[in-house]
Amino acid sequence: MDVRCEPNLNPSANGGAPPERSYATLVLFGRDAADTHLVARLVAERLQDTRPLLVAVSLQDYGLATVRAVVDKISPRQ
Repeated sequence: MDVRCEPNLNPSANGGAPPERSYATLVLFGRDAADTHLVARLVAERLQDTRPLLVAVSLQDYGLATVRAVVDKISPRQ
């Protein structure tokens, strides 16, 4: 799955708050479902990087507890 982060560069759009990030996800092969896109986006958010990212996700269970456990194992970029 290809994940790209595009910061919102229009400060007036969010009342002067720090720029929000918009994530674009694209399934390159495999299961194209909303839960797969969610996991990839959460991984990208956790890494706090704006560079394109390639994520491979294959879970037997896409339940909330499983997704949280996967994302919690990822260390934010320092």
